[in-house]
Amino acid sequence: MLATRVQNDLSRENAEIDRSLQAFDALIDCRFAQAKQLRLDVAEKRLTLEQGRARMAQIRAWTERDIALARQINARIETRGAEFEAAAENLQPGTKSQIAAQKAAAPAARQAVTTRATPVRLRPDPAAPEIAQLAPRETVTVTGGRDGFALVETPSGMRGYAPADTLRIGTASVVTPRSVVSGGTDVQTLAATNVAKRDNFSQSVQVAERAAALGFELTS
Repeated sequence: MLATRVQNDLSRENAEIDRSLQAFDALIDCRFAQAKQLRLDVAEKRLTLEQGRARMAQIRAWTERDIALARQINARIETRGAEFEAAAENLQPGTKSQIAAQKAAAPAARQAVTTRATPVRLRPDPAAPEIAQLAPRETVTVTGGRDGFALVETPSGMRGYAPADTLRIGTASVVTPRSVVSGGTDVQTLAATNVAKRDNFSQSVQVAERAAALGFELTS
Protein backbone atom coordinates (compact mmCIF):
# COMPACT_ATOMS: atom_id res chain seq x y z
CA MET A 1 0.00 0.00 0.00
CA LEU A 2 1.29 3.45 -0.94
CA ALA A 3 0.47 5.03 2.43
CA THR A 4 2.43 2.36 4.30
CA ARG A 5 5.42 2.80 2.02
CA VAL A 6 5.43 6.58 2.50
CA GLN A 7 5.09 6.13 6.27
CA ASN A 8 8.06 3.77 6.33
CA ASP A 9 10.12 6.07 4.12
CA LEU A 10 9.34 9.08 6.32
CA SER A 11 10.20 7.18 9.49
CA ARG A 12 13.55 6.15 8.02
CA GLU A 13 14.21 9.69 6.79
CA ASN A 14 13.48 11.20 10.20
CA ALA A 15 15.79 8.71 11.89
CA GLU A 16 18.51 9.46 9.33
CA ILE A 17 18.23 13.21 9.97
CA ASP A 18 18.67 12.52 13.68
CA ARG A 19 21.80 10.47 12.99
CA SER A 20 23.20 13.10 10.64
CA LEU A 21 22.63 15.85 13.20
CA GLN A 22 24.28 13.84 15.97
CA ALA A 23 27.30 13.11 13.77
CA PHE A 24 27.64 16.75 12.70
CA ASP A 25 27.31 18.05 16.25
CA ALA A 26 29.95 15.60 17.50
CA LEU A 27 32.36 16.61 14.74
CA ILE A 28 31.94 20.34 15.31
CA ASP A 29 32.29 19.84 19.07
CA CYS A 30 35.62 18.15 18.34
CA ARG A 31 36.82 21.09 16.23
CA PHE A 32 36.01 23.60 18.96
CA ALA A 33 37.70 21.38 21.54
CA GLN A 34 40.80 21.33 19.34
CA ALA A 35 40.75 25.12 19.12
CA LYS A 36 40.32 25.44 22.90
CA GLN A 37 43.26 23.14 23.56
CA LEU A 38 45.37 25.04 21.04
CA ARG A 39 44.70 28.34 22.81
CA LEU A 40 45.77 26.72 26.07
CA ASP A 41 48.96 25.36 24.49
CA VAL A 42 49.88 28.83 23.24
CA ALA A 43 48.97 30.50 26.55
CA GLU A 44 51.17 28.05 28.46
CA LYS A 45 54.04 28.44 25.96
CA ARG A 46 53.96 24.87 24.68
CA LEU A 47 53.61 26.41 21.23
CA THR A 48 54.74 29.76 19.88
CA LEU A 49 52.14 32.23 18.70
CA GLU A 50 53.27 31.66 15.12
CA GLN A 51 52.88 27.89 15.48
CA GLY A 52 49.50 28.37 17.11
CA ARG A 53 48.21 30.57 14.33
CA ALA A 54 49.31 28.05 11.71
CA ARG A 55 47.53 25.23 13.51
CA MET A 56 44.44 27.35 14.09
CA ALA A 57 44.29 28.04 10.36
CA GLN A 58 44.33 24.28 9.78
CA ILE A 59 41.52 23.70 12.29
CA ARG A 60 39.52 26.49 10.64
CA ALA A 61 40.03 24.88 7.22
CA TRP A 62 38.90 21.50 8.52
CA THR A 63 35.82 23.08 10.07
CA GLU A 64 34.94 24.93 6.88
CA ARG A 65 35.21 21.64 4.99
CA ASP A 66 32.95 19.92 7.54
CA ILE A 67 30.37 22.70 7.27
CA ALA A 68 30.47 22.65 3.47
CA LEU A 69 29.67 18.93 3.54
CA ALA A 70 26.86 19.54 6.04
CA ARG A 71 25.39 22.19 3.72
CA GLN A 72 25.34 19.63 0.91
CA ILE A 73 23.61 17.11 3.18
CA ASN A 74 21.14 19.80 4.23
CA ALA A 75 20.31 20.58 0.61
CA ARG A 76 19.58 16.91 -0.07
CA ILE A 77 17.45 16.70 3.08
CA GLU A 78 15.43 19.72 1.94
CA THR A 79 14.93 18.25 -1.54
CA ARG A 80 13.68 14.96 -0.13
CA GLY A 81 11.55 16.87 2.37
CA ALA A 82 9.72 18.71 -0.39
CA GLU A 83 9.05 15.38 -2.10
CA PHE A 84 7.69 13.90 1.13
CA GLU A 85 5.44 16.92 1.65
CA ALA A 86 3.96 16.45 -1.82
CA ALA A 87 3.43 12.73 -1.25
CA ALA A 88 1.84 13.35 2.15
CA GLU A 89 -0.50 15.97 0.69
CA ASN A 90 -1.65 13.50 -1.97
CA LEU A 91 -2.37 10.88 0.67
CA GLN A 92 -3.78 13.21 3.31
CA PRO A 93 -5.00 16.52 1.88
CA GLY A 94 -4.41 19.34 4.32
CA THR A 95 -0.88 18.24 5.22
CA LYS A 96 0.70 21.25 3.53
CA SER A 97 -1.71 23.59 5.32
CA GLN A 98 -0.77 22.02 8.65
CA ILE A 99 2.92 22.43 7.87
CA ALA A 100 2.39 26.05 6.83
CA ALA A 101 0.58 26.73 10.12
CA GLN A 102 3.41 25.02 12.00
CA LYS A 103 5.95 27.32 10.38
CA ALA A 104 3.79 30.41 10.91
CA ALA A 105 3.56 29.63 14.62
CA ALA A 106 7.31 30.13 15.06
CA PRO A 107 7.90 33.31 17.12
CA ALA A 108 9.33 36.39 15.46
CA ALA A 109 12.75 37.75 16.44
CA ARG A 110 12.60 39.50 19.82
CA GLN A 111 14.96 41.57 21.94
CA ALA A 112 15.85 40.06 25.30
CA VAL A 113 18.07 41.13 28.20
CA THR A 114 20.26 38.83 30.26
CA THR A 115 19.57 38.64 33.98
CA ARG A 116 23.11 37.51 34.81
CA ALA A 117 26.37 36.53 33.15
CA THR A 118 25.65 33.52 30.98
CA PRO A 119 27.46 31.39 28.40
CA VAL A 120 26.42 31.07 24.79
CA ARG A 121 26.83 27.50 23.59
CA LEU A 122 27.14 25.85 20.22
CA ARG A 123 24.12 23.62 20.81
CA PRO A 124 21.09 23.60 23.15
CA ASP A 125 22.98 21.41 25.59
CA PRO A 126 24.79 22.40 28.82
CA ALA A 127 27.71 20.18 27.76
CA ALA A 128 28.15 21.87 24.37
CA PRO A 129 31.21 24.06 23.70
CA GLU A 130 31.00 27.64 24.97
CA ILE A 131 31.43 30.06 22.07
CA ALA A 132 30.68 33.40 23.76
CA GLN A 133 29.93 34.93 27.14
CA LEU A 134 27.14 37.41 27.81
CA ALA A 135 27.43 40.04 30.51
CA PRO A 136 24.57 40.88 32.88
CA ARG A 137 21.95 43.20 31.35
CA GLU A 138 23.29 42.60 27.85
CA THR A 139 20.76 42.82 25.01
CA VAL A 140 20.54 39.98 22.51
CA THR A 141 18.15 39.00 19.73
CA VAL A 142 16.18 35.80 20.32
CA THR A 143 15.20 34.00 17.13
CA GLY A 144 14.01 30.63 18.42
CA GLY A 145 15.31 27.82 20.56
CA ARG A 146 14.40 24.49 22.13
CA ASP A 147 14.85 22.36 25.23
CA GLY A 148 15.30 25.28 27.62
CA PHE A 149 17.81 27.14 25.46
CA ALA A 150 17.09 30.25 23.41
CA LEU A 151 18.79 30.78 20.07
CA VAL A 152 20.37 34.21 20.42
CA GLU A 153 22.44 36.57 18.33
CA THR A 154 24.92 38.73 20.21
CA PRO A 155 25.81 42.34 19.32
CA SER A 156 29.04 41.03 17.74
CA GLY A 157 27.07 38.78 15.38
CA MET A 158 27.76 35.46 17.11
CA ARG A 159 24.81 33.06 17.16
CA GLY A 160 24.35 30.31 19.70
CA TYR A 161 22.24 29.01 22.54
CA ALA A 162 21.82 30.64 25.95
CA PRO A 163 19.81 29.21 28.87
CA ALA A 164 16.31 30.59 28.48
CA ASP A 165 15.97 31.17 32.22
CA THR A 166 18.75 33.79 32.07
CA LEU A 167 16.79 35.95 29.60
CA ARG A 168 13.86 38.31 29.96
CA ILE A 169 11.65 39.99 27.41
CA GLY A 170 10.20 42.86 29.36
CA THR A 171 9.11 41.19 32.59
CA ALA A 172 8.44 37.81 30.98
CA SER A 173 10.73 34.81 30.87
CA VAL A 174 11.75 33.30 27.55
CA VAL A 175 9.96 30.01 26.92
CA THR A 176 11.23 27.44 24.43
CA PRO A 177 9.60 24.30 23.00
CA ARG A 178 10.88 20.79 23.53
CA SER A 179 12.60 18.89 20.76
CA VAL A 180 10.14 17.22 18.45
CA VAL A 181 9.25 13.64 19.25
CA SER A 182 6.78 12.18 16.79
CA GLY A 183 3.56 11.34 18.59
CA GLY A 184 2.11 9.31 15.75
CA THR A 185 2.91 7.24 12.72
CA ASP A 186 0.35 8.62 10.27
CA VAL A 187 1.71 10.33 7.18
CA GLN A 188 0.64 13.83 8.20
CA THR A 189 2.27 13.64 11.64
CA LEU A 190 5.46 12.14 10.23
CA ALA A 191 5.64 14.86 7.57
CA ALA A 192 5.24 17.60 10.19
CA THR A 193 7.93 15.96 12.32
CA ASN A 194 10.18 15.83 9.26
CA VAL A 195 9.84 19.59 8.81
CA ALA A 196 10.85 20.24 12.43
CA LYS A 197 13.84 17.91 12.19
CA ARG A 198 14.94 19.54 8.93
CA ASP A 199 14.73 22.94 10.61
CA ASN A 200 16.86 21.71 13.52
CA PHE A 201 19.54 20.38 11.19
CA SER A 202 19.60 23.57 9.11
CA GLN A 203 19.76 25.70 12.26
CA SER A 204 22.67 23.67 13.63
CA VAL A 205 24.63 24.16 10.42
CA GLN A 206 23.95 27.90 10.39
CA VAL A 207 25.02 28.34 14.02
CA ALA A 208 28.21 26.35 13.45
CA GLU A 209 29.00 28.35 10.32
CA ARG A 210 28.67 31.68 12.14
CA ALA A 211 30.63 30.40 15.14
CA ALA A 212 33.43 29.13 12.91
CA ALA A 213 33.64 32.47 11.11
CA LEU A 214 34.05 34.38 14.38
CA GLY A 215 35.42 31.84 16.82
CA PHE A 216 38.69 30.54 15.41
CA GLU A 217 40.92 33.47 16.22
CA LEU A 218 44.19 33.33 18.11
CA THR A 219 45.59 36.53 19.57
CA SER A 220 48.74 37.22 21.54
